[in-house]
Amino acid sequence: MDILDSDDRACIQYPCTWHFKIIGRDCQQLEELVTTLFAGERYDVTFSRHSAKKTYCSINLALWVQNASQRDQAFRSLKDDPQVVMVI
Repeated sequence: MDILDSDDRACIQYPCTWHFKIIGRDCQQLEELVTTLFAGERYDVTFSRHSAKKTYCSINLALWVQNASQRDQAFRSLKDDPQVVMVI
């Protein structure tokens, strides 16, 4: 059972590991992007899968974040890069 805050959202205890799925056309480029964006940060990247026609691929990013602001900035940095099709 989730503990809810006053806005009916789940309370998240920071610091914690936050998981992102990053989708793009080239997994190597996505991994290089993560390396550049999060140099000096604590993270782990793993390959997820290719789409059926191998048009897209996805990687999993587990990033250690100190607070919601850092988590949101990481999401925006990934989302705003032209190599990234989608971040979940």
